[in-house]
Amino acid sequence: MRLFSALLTAAALALPGLAQAQSVLFKNFSEVQVTGAVTAEASVNSHALIIFNSDYDHPGISDLPVTANDAQAVRRLFVGMGYPPGNITMVDNAPKDDLKRAVFDFTARLTDDSSVVVYYSGHGISFAGDARNYIVPVDLDPQVQGGARSLRERIFKDRAVNFNDDVLGTIKLAGPKGVVVFYDACRNSPIATDDATKAVGAEASFVPAKIQGTAMFYSARAGQTSLAALDSENDANLSVYTRVLVTKLAANPTMRLSDLHAVVQSDVSRLAREKAGGHRQHPVFEDELDYSRSDHNEFCLATVTVNGVARCTGRDEILTPGGGQVQQAAVGGSTTSTAPATPGVTAGGKADTERLYWESVKDSEDPREVQSYLDLYPQGFFAPIARLRVDKLMAALQAEEDRKAEHQATVAAEAAFWNSVKDMDDPEMIRLYIEQYPEGQFRPLAEARIAQIQNAAVNSRQAQAAQMYAQAQAADTQQAYQGYLNLYPAGEHASAVRAHLSRMQSLYQPSWCRGGASLNPTERAICDNYELGRLDQQLNEVFVTARAQNRTNNADQSSWRTGVRDACGLNPSCVGQVTAQRIAQLRGAAYSPARPSAPQSRYAACPAPTGTWQVQNVSTGDWLNIRAAAGSSSKAVGALAFNDTGVTVHGCQGNGWCRVSLGCASGWAFGKYLGEGRTVQNATHTGLYRVVDHPMDQLLNVRTGPGTEFPIVGELAPDATNIQVGDCQRVKGWKMRWCSVRHASGTIGWAYGQYLANQWGQKPS
Repeated sequence: MRLFSALLTAAALALPGLAQAQSVLFKNFSEVQVTGAVTAEASVNSHALIIFNSDYDHPGISDLPVTANDAQAVRRLFVGMGYPPGNITMVDNAPKDDLKRAVFDFTARLTDDSSVVVYYSGHGISFAGDARNYIVPVDLDPQVQGGARSLRERIFKDRAVNFNDDVLGTIKLAGPKGVVVFYDACRNSPIATDDATKAVGAEASFVPAKIQGTAMFYSARAGQTSLAALDSENDANLSVYTRVLVTKLAANPTMRLSDLHAVVQSDVSRLAREKAGGHRQHPVFEDELDYSRSDHNEFCLATVTVNGVARCTGRDEILTPGGGQVQQAAVGGSTTSTAPATPGVTAGGKADTERLYWESVKDSEDPREVQSYLDLYPQGFFAPIARLRVDKLMAALQAEEDRKAEHQATVAAEAAFWNSVKDMDDPEMIRLYIEQYPEGQFRPLAEARIAQIQNAAVNSRQAQAAQMYAQAQAADTQQAYQGYLNLYPAGEHASAVRAHLSRMQSLYQPSWCRGGASLNPTERAICDNYELGRLDQQLNEVFVTARAQNRTNNADQSSWRTGVRDACGLNPSCVGQVTAQRIAQLRGAAYSPARPSAPQSRYAACPAPTGTWQVQNVSTGDWLNIRAAAGSSSKAVGALAFNDTGVTVHGCQGNGWCRVSLGCASGWAFGKYLGEGRTVQNATHTGLYRVVDHPMDQLLNVRTGPGTEFPIVGELAPDATNIQVGDCQRVKGWKMRWCSVRHASGTIGWAYGQYLANQWGQKPS
């Protein structure tokens, strides 16, 4: 590409003869020879970067031996077009770091007067929603294991070379006049294949995107693949696209880029269709060059000087060294026609000088160049149209400035949006950014953040599942194990839980469970719950002993089953409770004397725990003190369990202390350990209990806190059942634990665990 001055003073080439169009495609790079006219000294600032990857390290990426020949052919072409050999850089089979370093070294030699051609041949990849192209370096490892799809794509991008940023972005730092790219990577995702084309997968490998300040030539459209060879020409050692490209440029090296694309696309498409079994390959051209930086508002890879003026040529102008006129190439076998040489170059004549100057600036997109004509010829022949041209260009510049200002505002709005959501833990909020800015500059960060949040959620769920499994093991109840399965049916420990339940069921399921259809609801409940089966075995053992001691009989036991146990129906809690009571009864006398009525409690029922607050941030081995006044030095007058709910908060002071009440206990608690909610947290000893081993003529005291130093606020009958225990804590100086209790009688507080037992007779030791 030549970006030439308005009036080039280099000597003109003589161009008398008509050049014949190259009709036979080159087959080997050694055949490439430039025959068209070109002014070599005008290419002193032309630079070429040739990158090819033919030999990949990983066996999962197929090699592309033809790319090495393609690169050599292109190099011979540029040398023949007058590019100084020192301006041509060949990067072959370079690992990622070496490739990027070579681009840096190449860019360091450029100036703002340089024009650049980049040629790449090798594997390429692209990603959905990403307009950038990625080069596959020879050391890329295509194996990416596990993780979210967006995370895997992020890893793959990191291993590849970002062509838009790492190659073009680096080159443009030097500010060259223009960059032309031949991107022959129209292949697919790097998965090995024996396809005759250069495709290697099923996903599109490149994005035919527009890139500002760059002319992009793609060897095929998106979704198509670039042929490595034609079916009928096995002796050709160049890919089809490169064969056509170098053949056309060798004959007409100064062809305009738009014309170059037209002839290359036409021949490549025709050859693929006719000589490769109907294969579809349509090259693509995306032109985003800044034509205001070219001297004659046209671009080509090299120029020819005709009658003292540097110029590009059209697709049908094939010039050869010789005489003094420009000749048109024959089209479709037609005879040759002769066109007049560029006018306005004869010696002398003010009109010719003015006209020549006007011709040099009239098509410029820079209003300063058109204004320069008016400065020299304010009353010139072309002055009226020049003024109109300046006004039009100035309006266009203002529109461009407005567009840039709007773009900057959009960029600022995007950055503000991203900053507002980037630290959130909700992936949906991050996705809102991607939906709003699908091509946004922060999209890679957004995708990585979503993957991070999703992975953290997976890890958190796994940790919660592990904790629940440990709690189930500690409780060793069917309810706890079944609760784990309900939440995590496919969890890490699901198989072990099912195996444990099956094993316990086989150990404790009564033999009469095999009766099946004849079972009543209570019997089915026992058969389905190994804990009830274990209790039933204990009951049978105690019954046999009591019967041997003549303290009961079969009729008595049968009466109990039908009148008491079976009344529970399918309620496993009820069945467990009455069975445990029956075991305790049979361990004593079969028919004990009528027990005296238990004394009545002296205390009124406590207010129901209907508050909307709960205890939080308290260790499971501790409780929250209720104090007589707002301060840690004030006397403790009660206590809240770490998992207490239903707490009422009557107000808080600025020092963080809050007036609270729960049941009959009231006072002050530090607000840090209180939060709104009614989330139930089970502790090790959570469950239904009954009063045991307590004198039958006395009531069990219930206090506002765990210890006898706290006041009594209620009493439980010596045979009270269905006592809801929330938590039990060890207290210094006491052998057994103190437990937070709630009872339907309205009794709420703390009771000593020596006199409490669950349905299996276990005390909270």
